[in-house]
Amino acid sequence: MAGSPGSPSGPGSGSGPRPGAAGAGPVRWFLVRVAAAVAATAIVLLVGGFLLGHRASGPTAAWAKSSGQDALWLGHGWLAGAGAGAGAGGAAGGGGSGSGGRDSYDGDGADSGGGADSGGGLAALTARIRGSGVSDVYVLAGQLSASGQLDPSQYAGAAAFLRSFHATLPHVRVCAWLNGTVGQGQLDLDDTAVRAAVVASAAALLHAGFGGISYDLTPVASGDSGLLDLLDATRALHPGVLSVDAPKVEPLAGMGLPAALIMRRPVFWTSSRVSQVALMSYDTGVPMPSWYSGYVARETAIALRAVPAGVGLVIGLPAFAGSTLGHHGSAETVPAAIHGVRVALTGSHHPRGTLGVGLYTTDTATAQDWSGYQSGWVAPGGSG
Repeated sequence: MAGSPGSPSGPGSGSGPRPGAAGAGPVRWFLVRVAAAVAATAIVLLVGGFLLGHRASGPTAAWAKSSGQDALWLGHGWLAGAGAGAGAGGAAGGGGSGSGGRDSYDGDGADSGGGADSGGGLAALTARIRGSGVSDVYVLAGQLSASGQLDPSQYAGAAAFLRSFHATLPHVRVCAWLNGTVGQGQLDLDDTAVRAAVVASAAALLHAGFGGISYDLTPVASGDSGLLDLLDATRALHPGVLSVDAPKVEPLAGMGLPAALIMRRPVFWTSSRVSQVALMSYDTGVPMPSWYSGYVARETAIALRAVPAGVGLVIGLPAFAGSTLGHHGSAETVPAAIHGVRVALTGSHHPRGTLGVGLYTTDTATAQDWSGYQSGWVAPGGSG
């Protein structure tokens, strides 16, 4: 009888769809594909990590070491009379941003730590340099404004610092390190007036006594005509050193195009218009020291081929504490980076007198960082 208990057509018989069943199909489809994407990504990362770790296992020749062309980066406080004296002496334990590398300028004329002359900061710094392979020091002179100008008050203490520094280390070059953010509402390197203002700022720093100019202008695409024109105009000033930061190069074959698409701009480039290229090797997101060593080895090997032999090449080392999504402090270490540099140099089969490494930054480098630099690069204990 229709509608009787137990009848297949009766209400509550269970023959109809369960509540929410209609939406279960699309949800399940979505979750399955998300899981598949996660699994595929994990596999790619593991394979990539294996390849990087394998690269790090390469030999390191006894001759693959410092040739006396190393560098240091110093914070803005050294020009303002508030340099990180504790960090210079190797006692500071932290302070590194770990997230932006070289463009951290606080704008108040002081970094963490004591004064450049307090607590023997400058004396400790010069003592460190005297026993190392450092030939160049970059001091943060300030942040360029959107118009390309640099407030003279940002480097008002330059003369005093340079006088004290060169009294102890007359043969070490001290360059002015200039930061600038390129983009909408920021520096427009295609603007002739902006470029002229940047060059004028560089000229003022050279007049103040600096031995060269080091540009850290980001983000800039490969072959950017505005940047190339700026470098040409700065070169015309005849600075002792014209250095430029280069973005990361390809860690694994074929990653250049995906990285450019994800970041919406090319990220790999070098320039032959300068006397020195600084390749910053940190903020990679790599979670294991062996993977990181392999990463640095590949970056260095590519740079050795791309940068002309007569142009200096400095590999920036992560001498700062802390961890972020982009920087795993337990993986990105000075010894791990140096091992990668040595593997790459050994793989090139001959020494390169224009290759050096640099601590970023002296202000945040610990005693362990300095020790790793000395024992791993200045006086390594032999082949590996």
